Amino acid sequence: EGQFLFDLGGEWGEGPPPLKILLEEAVEKRESVRDFEFDIDFAHLGRKTLVANARPVKLAGEPASLILLALEDITERKIAVEELEASEAQYRRLFETAREGIWILDARSGKILEANPFVTELLGFEESELVGKLPWQLPIYPEPRTAERRFHALRDATFDYEPDLAMTTKDGRTLLVEAISSAYVAGNRNVVQCNMRDLTERRRLEDELRQVQKLESIGRLAGGIAHDFNNILNIISAYGTLLAKGGDATKRSQSADAIDKAVQRGAALVRQLLTFARRDGTRFEKVDLNALLRELASMVSETFPKSIRIDVELDPDVPPIKADPNQLHQALLNLCVNARDAMPEGGELKLATAVTTREKLQARFPEATEDRYACIGVSDKGQGMDDQTRNRIFEPFFTTKKAEQGSGLGLAVVYGVVNAHSGFIDVVTEKGTGTSFSIYLPVRSFDEERPAPEDQQVATAAVTSETILVVEDEELLLDSLKSLIEAEGFRVLTARDGIEAIETFEKHREDVGLVLADLGLPRLGGWEALARMRKLKPEIRAIVASGTLDLSQRAEMRRSGVQTTIRKPYTAAEMLGAIRQALRPLG
Repeated sequence: EGQFLFDLGGEWGEGPPPLKILLEEAVEKRESVRDFEFDIDFAHLGRKTLVANARPVKLAGEPASLILLALEDITERKIAVEELEASEAQYRRLFETAREGIWILDARSGKILEANPFVTELLGFEESELVGKLPWQLPIYPEPRTAERRFHALRDATFDYEPDLAMTTKDGRTLLVEAISSAYVAGNRNVVQCNMRDLTERRRLEDELRQVQKLESIGRLAGGIAHDFNNILNIISAYGTLLAKGGDATKRSQSADAIDKAVQRGAALVRQLLTFARRDGTRFEKVDLNALLRELASMVSETFPKSIRIDVELDPDVPPIKADPNQLHQALLNLCVNARDAMPEGGELKLATAVTTREKLQARFPEATEDRYACIGVSDKGQGMDDQTRNRIFEPFFTTKKAEQGSGLGLAVVYGVVNAHSGFIDVVTEKGTGTSFSIYLPVRSFDEERPAPEDQQVATAAVTSETILVVEDEELLLDSLKSLIEAEGFRVLTARDGIEAIETFEKHREDVGLVLADLGLPRLGGWEALARMRKLKPEIRAIVASGTLDLSQRAEMRRSGVQTTIRKPYTAAEMLGAIRQALRPLG
């Protein structure tokens, strides 16, 4: 009391403090000082930010005017504001420069509030075309209703993850996007933030890697495949010789049945190889794991050395899952091939299925979120692995084998397939004892799919008298087909290549009611020949035969006017059934 303010503390610095000057002017001019902010360094308190407010007052009995001064310490408030501004600036920089798409939605309406530059680059839309719109009303989702349902579910769950979300760009390209969405409060508003990472190129490279590894696996199976086909050919040759020698009707019938079974065995092996090697995109569908493992067991038992015993232990209560059967088949075959290589002297390979719960699985994989998981086990009694090898087995190109025995891609592909199915893989191994792989795949509900109309069975139509043009470049097969079809009462014309087929068709176009053509013809392919015939006679009916048609190709051909397709090798009954189906009355 009684001391000058600016003599206190000694922290006001050299010269008259700005506050002192302002206060003197306020007294002289009888004005107020409002919200004057200044910094001052205190010896014991450090640097402080103060705000001064003052006004002149005159007290009774005082000859001079006085000043009423109020000082407020706003240091902490200023620091908080500066930190908030810095945080907002940092967020804005991240939002604007992130190499993944980010948009902010209003949590109540779903309208886009903000979209960062990468979203516009990713989808090809201008920011003005996005802001204020509902995402599912933009032409970017193949299934807009699903996108809308996911948004409304997110408001309750606050988090959503979609590993492979299909989106369409403004110019019509399809992207595969990893989308992570979260709901939170920003200021006084509830918002949803969606981060989108373009995985299109990565998925393409993964598909390339899988395709390369498929071909490598087939190469590693080549010895077993050749051995099995040689056995099949020997069976056909032996029973063909018996048929040529004659004998009683019973022996001839037995020989014919044996040849037919050998043909079916070879055809099944070819179909498995074609399915495995096919270059298809990822296609999730309903998969019966037990059926898949039975088919796999059949394939490996035909191609693996007889010294390896295949043991199959399937849980009948395993439910169907939503998966890509081709990718699963590849991953499991890779594990089987590795097991075979680990048992050069022979041993036991076990394939098994089971069901486990989230609670049990979380002890090993805490990130497991589905209620139930289907488990596939592949185990061997082979050489096993040490800890150093076990820790590296999923690395691409890591292998302990010789260069000619593998590239080290097999287990990397297995890991990629399991990961693409939101699953987990576990390995238990001991040097000299063996190795067990366990794959866990989520059991999720999905809509039952009805078979497409083109895949449904049709009633057998009555045989009618028609002229059929059969086009086949294999002489022996062509002769047998002609005899079989004529035996059913049809008139048959034949051709051995696409050009001859067109010439024959031109001469008999009024008579020919059906064309049965192989696709792989010399001079001109079967598909091209059929197209030219259709120009000459648009209503002509057709059957296409091939050993390499997949579902999508068959569907495309049927959309183009082909009545039905048959896969080689086919039986006489299958071929005649296809003819009856193709000739049935329309409508």
